[in-house]
Amino acid sequence: MKSSIRLPILAVAVVGVALAMTARPRMLAAEAPQPAVAAESPTAEEARQLAAKATAGSILVLNDLKALSAEAAKALAESKALGITLNGLRTLDAATAAGLAEFDGHRLSLDGLTELAPEAAEALAKFPGHEVSLGGLTTLSADTAKWIVQFKDNSLFLRRLTELSAETAAALAEFEGINLYLNGLQTLPADVAQALAKFKGQSIFLNGVTTLSPEAAAALAEFHGRKLELNGLTTLSAETAKRLAQSHTWTGQVPRVTELSADAAAGLAEYRGKRLSLAGLTSISAEAARALAKFGGEQLALPRLGDLTADAAREFAKFQGAGLAFDGIRTLSAEAAQPLAEFKGQHLAFNGLTTLSADTARALAKFAGGGMLFNGLQTLTPEAARELAAFRGQALWFEGLATISPEAARELASWAGGQLRLPGLRTSSAEALAALARCRGWDGRLPKVTQLSAEAAAGLAAFEGPELWLDGLVALPAEAAAALGKFRGAVLHLDGLREISAEAAQGLAAFKGQTLLLNRLTTLSAEAAAGLATFVGGQLQINRLQSVSPDAARALAGFGGRELWLNGLVQLEPEAVVALTDYKGDNLIMGSFCQQVGSGIPLNPDAARLVAACARGNTLVSLWTLKAIESADAVEIAGILATARGRLALPQLKRISPKTLSALVAKEDIEIPLVETLDLISEPDGSPNDDFVIPEGFSEFQKRQRR
Repeated sequence: MKSSIRLPILAVAVVGVALAMTARPRMLAAEAPQPAVAAESPTAEEARQLAAKATAGSILVLNDLKALSAEAAKALAESKALGITLNGLRTLDAATAAGLAEFDGHRLSLDGLTELAPEAAEALAKFPGHEVSLGGLTTLSADTAKWIVQFKDNSLFLRRLTELSAETAAALAEFEGINLYLNGLQTLPADVAQALAKFKGQSIFLNGVTTLSPEAAAALAEFHGRKLELNGLTTLSAETAKRLAQSHTWTGQVPRVTELSADAAAGLAEYRGKRLSLAGLTSISAEAARALAKFGGEQLALPRLGDLTADAAREFAKFQGAGLAFDGIRTLSAEAAQPLAEFKGQHLAFNGLTTLSADTARALAKFAGGGMLFNGLQTLTPEAARELAAFRGQALWFEGLATISPEAARELASWAGGQLRLPGLRTSSAEALAALARCRGWDGRLPKVTQLSAEAAAGLAAFEGPELWLDGLVALPAEAAAALGKFRGAVLHLDGLREISAEAAQGLAAFKGQTLLLNRLTTLSAEAAAGLATFVGGQLQINRLQSVSPDAARALAGFGGRELWLNGLVQLEPEAVVALTDYKGDNLIMGSFCQQVGSGIPLNPDAARLVAACARGNTLVSLWTLKAIESADAVEIAGILATARGRLALPQLKRISPKTLSALVAKEDIEIPLVETLDLISEPDGSPNDDFVIPEGFSEFQKRQRR
């Protein structure tokens, strides 16, 4: 399969007559500055100098060039850059195209061209890279298309083509890539559709087409890829809908159709996909609703429907799929809610509702499915909450609620379901949070709460769920920490805290659960580390911390749990390295430290002992950047690494002496490159070289590696 690469950008600027390069920071293509080029048509020598100054891994951007000779093109092709962008060119002859095709990079961008002769396309087809961008073409002949499809791209982007002949479409269908993007086409004759349907790739995008004849729809239904997009349709006849519904690859989305007849709805209902979405409809008749309800898929969505009558609701309730979504409705009457509650599916979504009356809630609570979503609600009255608490399903979602009153929270707390979600809560009283915590079905997630009083923390600590998520907290007073320490669940998430006091650390350490997560801490005092180390759970995670003092390291090493996660630590004083080696748990996880050993972190005996300590658990430890063990104490270091009880890998190892290698492979399951690929060097300590004899156990291990 062809690959697609996103490249960093280097803009080349030419100032005055002299050619000079200004290297700007690498950035995304969308942010690339337009270069200032002295001449709109450089000489071959000027082009050669530009090419020479573009570094490997960059894109040479020359969008100010309006003309390019064949000689200058050949000179530019000498560049070591990964890409050349020439979006200012408006014409391209065959000789110049041939010169550019000699470029040995990845990408050529020629989006300024509005037309391309077959001879020039033939020359470009010889480009060995993976991407030629011709997104500006407004006309395309069949002869040119026959050469374009020989490009090695994953996708063809022809977004400005507004019309296409059947002959040209047939040529494009021969493209051996994955995607055809033809979003500029506004009309699609049947013969063109028939030709495109023979494309053997995965996806065709025709999002500019606004109308489609039944014959064209029938032709497109024969496309056997994975995805057909027609998101630009504004009108849909009954016959076109029926023909389009026969497609196995159409996405089932018509986001711009604003009116739908009952006959067209009946046609769409024959669609064989899992989800039918009509995002453009703001109103619908009962007759059209009756027709759509016969859709045999799983999901029927009308996300912008602004009003739903009781008659239409009654028809939609007959849908036999899993879910109905009415996310555009701002208000829902009890009269419309009552028939919807008779829906036999699994879920109802009303994510557009901003208010919910008690009468409507009472009617919806009779829904016998699994869940209801009210993610757009801005307020929830106690009366509506009381009615919803009678719902016998398993899920109630209120992701848009920013606050909830104590009265409403108390009513919800009586709900017997299994998944109550209110992740949007930002400010609520201690009384409201305490009431919420008494609901066994609440999921325990409050990611947007940034402050917590001791009283509110005490209320939340009474939550009987398995996990409490408070990742929005940026500060935690000692009193609140002490209150949270009484939480009786298994996992306490506090991944928003940047710092923690010694007193707060001691309070949290009273938590009797299994896991305490503090993965945003950037500083940690020795006193706070000592407090956290008294946590009696099994796992302590502090993965954002980059450095700690020796005293803090000694304190953390005293943690008595099974796993200590310190994935961010890289800046360690020698004493801290030694101190952390004393951790006695099963797993010491220091991914960043181990990955930088051999590059930013020198490999000495103390560092080797810490690596061995990390590699005594059940997690693979890889020294990704270590390419050589060649210091004077190399044999000692290798011997220490060989004491690791768990999996240890040195995948980039290249240079090592025979004695050092012998010491290293004393660990018979150590993962290193095949021995025959290593460069055996002289002994670093100056001692005579010995012949290296591969131990039998290690030899068997490497045989398995070869397989």
